[in-house]
Amino acid sequence: MKLATRLTTVTLGLIGLLGPLAVATGTPATAADVGAAKPPVPRLNWKACGPAHPGFLCTTAEVPTDYDTPRGATTTIALTKLPATGPGARIGSLFTNPGGPGGSGVDFVQAVGRTAYTATVRARYDIIGFDPRGVGASDPVTCYPTAAAEQEALSRFTAFPVTAADARAFLPLDAALTASCRQTSGARIAHSSTANVARDMDLLRQAVGDRQLSYVGYSYGTFLGATCGRLFPQNVGKMVLDGTLDPAAYSGSDGDQRPVGARTQQGPASAEVFQQFLARCQEAESGCALNELGRPGTVVKQLFESLKKKPVPIDVGGGTIVSVGYPQAVAIAFQFMYSPTGWQSLATTLAYLARGGDGAPPAAVPEALAQVERARRTD
Repeated sequence: MKLATRLTTVTLGLIGLLGPLAVATGTPATAADVGAAKPPVPRLNWKACGPAHPGFLCTTAEVPTDYDTPRGATTTIALTKLPATGPGARIGSLFTNPGGPGGSGVDFVQAVGRTAYTATVRARYDIIGFDPRGVGASDPVTCYPTAAAEQEALSRFTAFPVTAADARAFLPLDAALTASCRQTSGARIAHSSTANVARDMDLLRQAVGDRQLSYVGYSYGTFLGATCGRLFPQNVGKMVLDGTLDPAAYSGSDGDQRPVGARTQQGPASAEVFQQFLARCQEAESGCALNELGRPGTVVKQLFESLKKKPVPIDVGGGTIVSVGYPQAVAIAFQFMYSPTGWQSLATTLAYLARGGDGAPPAAVPEALAQVERARRTD
């Protein structure tokens, strides 16, 4: 029996397969909000993305930096499109957001656009990914003057502090990172609100020629979708919100000042899903690498305890050795809790660590490390 490997699919039907629209609280946009000085609709000049992404089109759009001055300074938004497979059946565009905040919608669609949606959806919709303002190729927020300076600063962080001594070292680094981001990209941060990203998406909807928005958002993308629905209810057609966040807990508007992960109960939820991973692994027998070493729950418990004392060095190629200790292993496991599609890779990685990193790592191991690194830079 194999662990699940198929991506969860989203089906948008022709006759109302979607439930009621989830919206955020607040006041919908009025004529006074959009006013006579409406922002100009961007013009999109789609071109092939290049040989690395065959079949995908890319472009950029200029949107207002500050919607209070809609015809003032602009911000660049990067987009990609996977055209509908059935031109005669095409009914519009499907906008997406993979979460984060900070996840690249361009990278997401180019990575999974062909596999994450059903043949029916692919026939009827162009799949659109965009990097929200401040992210990726969309005039990104940067925290250091050079990539080398950024890498040097981030290399001093562990995945999370474990001991009190770790916390004493971690907190000043975190404060310095925050200060550096404000110094380097203060203006971009000031205008990178979810409301402005929602306004951008409504402009992009108009730019692709859709009368109403069709959208699927994951994790943070549900908060973005709800915000767009509340600001522009008349412009929303179909919407799927997958992994819906509690807006009050996410934003801290209920007065809870704890970190966002604590407010949204990420820890307990991830622990629950991790137990499901171990249970499904055990059921998978030879289809899950951890079973070669014993009962998965026992193997992983012993692994985490050993990593607290002695990290495992991994040669990821190019002369680079990555030391995986307890914080890194927990971060790897956490990152794979978003979807069961990667559970086989997680099991392979944990089994390799449990063997002490003996021999060349399977392909899943460096990819798991790279996935955690990408998450660290975007979430």
